[in-house]
Amino acid sequence: MVRIIVLLMLLAEPILIGGCSPKSTVEQLPLGKYYIDFTDVARQWDGPFDKQGIPLRDYGSTFGIQYPSLQAPPHVLNGFIFALFGLYDFYKLTHSEVALDLFNEGIETLKANLKRYDLGYWSRYDLTELFKEYVYLFRFVTEERHPRHPHPIDRIVLYVTTNTGEQFEIALDVGADGDADDIHANKARLYYSPTYQDWGDSYVLDGRAVRNYENLGGRYAHAPFEFMVELREGNSYRLEVVYKDTYAEPIYVEMYADGVKYIRMGQLQAVGDGKWKAYSVELPLDLLMFKTGASLRYHEWHIQQLGVLGKITEEPIFLVYAEIWEAYRQAVVANSWWHDIRNSVNRRLRHDG
Repeated sequence: MVRIIVLLMLLAEPILIGGCSPKSTVEQLPLGKYYIDFTDVARQWDGPFDKQGIPLRDYGSTFGIQYPSLQAPPHVLNGFIFALFGLYDFYKLTHSEVALDLFNEGIETLKANLKRYDLGYWSRYDLTELFKEYVYLFRFVTEERHPRHPHPIDRIVLYVTTNTGEQFEIALDVGADGDADDIHANKARLYYSPTYQDWGDSYVLDGRAVRNYENLGGRYAHAPFEFMVELREGNSYRLEVVYKDTYAEPIYVEMYADGVKYIRMGQLQAVGDGKWKAYSVELPLDLLMFKTGASLRYHEWHIQQLGVLGKITEEPIFLVYAEIWEAYRQAVVANSWWHDIRNSVNRRLRHDG
């Protein structure tokens, strides 16, 4: 049995890569064996395909599955839409009623399930489990490429408060033995590599093991660290940095939104009074859940794909989501908080839905 969805994705992909050209991609390829195989199989299609990983009935609908799994199909959004493009192109070229029926059924599936791909501030790549253990990357940066002065860092702690009020912590004891070990050892680590980063050597200051965030000429010009934490709905998360305020130089804490960019979370108080201080910042669940979202590239693809589907089908829901996801993209690219736009776009979505 030919892998129909994979074939159709290959046929459809140039639509997007080529800038959403209206020209049929199937017209540009020889049909031959693929045409015969698809026609023979499609005529016999009457429900979910078997373990070939092609269409599958799930959530009460028919999905095009990019990565086959009968236990936990991931339901990759861009792959499903590429398959729909392929079906549409095939119908336009061959006038196959079977292809048209599959396309229309897929459109109804997407309409019914599109909301599942909306995180409220970004789009999802697929529908795999949201809440599980993730590694989150943070860093210290300053206004210059490298800091002008050394800044001693003693501890960085990620506090987790559950929805029942229980609190636990994951601590990175900066300067202590093992602070740069593999993340799985202590669930926290820093990246120590003077060629690339701006973490200094360990030393003892006021009886504390510390490292400086300082100018080592590191190629990446930052001092990165990361935590492994289980993301759970209803939990709250707070990051605390214990440091010595030695110089009046602004030091910023940033968190990496996967596949998108670093988001500035806050600024350490820096007046140069020589006191040990603790800076604390709440980590928005929205930002933590970026781990579950699509990369910037795929998010932009989703926007373009929905725009094309809206033109093909004249279904308003595709253009509505394309507009909303573009608003998310603009907010992140502009380094603004998507909290501010989330309420307005969700109100519009409820009104239009």
